[in-house]
Amino acid sequence: MSAAVERIEEQFKKLAPAEQAEALERLTKAVYGEDGESSDLVETLNRRLAQVEAGAVAGTDALAVLDELRAKSGR
Repeated sequence: MSAAVERIEEQFKKLAPAEQAEALERLTKAVYGEDGESSDLVETLNRRLAQVEAGAVAGTDALAVLDELRAKSGR
């Protein structure tokens, strides 16, 4: 990995999660161009993350969700 990429990664890790999401969205658009579906997805994820962080909604433990899905599928 180039030194420039390492510096970018180092700075990225220092950002708050919301800022990381914004940076990722902007970089993705710069590389892959505008895509209405992906920007809608990012907006939805950002909104949902803000709701969870604000305590407006409760998250569900991923392992509990997997256990529930396994129970429903009989695995």
